[in-house]
Amino acid sequence: MKKIFSNIDSNVQIVTLIRKDEVTSHRHNLSDEKECLQVAAKRVHSDSKFPAHHHNICDRATTKTQEAWVVVQGRIKAVFYDIDDSKILETELSSGDCAVVFNGGHGFEVVDNDTIIYEFKNGPYYGVDVDKEYINDEN
Repeated sequence: MKKIFSNIDSNVQIVTLIRKDEVTSHRHNLSDEKECLQVAAKRVHSDSKFPAHHHNICDRATTKTQEAWVVVQGRIKAVFYDIDDSKILETELSSGDCAVVFNGGHGFEVVDNDTIIYEFKNGPYYGVDVDKEYINDEN
């Protein structure tokens, strides 16, 4: 598991990356407790059981969107940007890999045909005009 922090403010986490082969039977919390999006990874075996449950209603306030990608099949070239929109990391993610984006910018290019990714975000989503600002990346 790799955690990338801002070059501008070392207290600001940009992204957590975990590769499929790094996942063990130990729970890997990919998010700090304070983050809006909570993500964990764990390798489970056929005798594993998780008790049925639901989550209680409680107020949560978020001011930003965070997201995670899981590459199900294929490969993508992921690019992550610092809080000042400067490029901080470029990496390839393959089947089973996960990226959790907390701050800064991000984008990706598909490397393999028929690549499948799952994307998760906290909501609600207010549309492109309210929710996104594009980064001019000429590098």
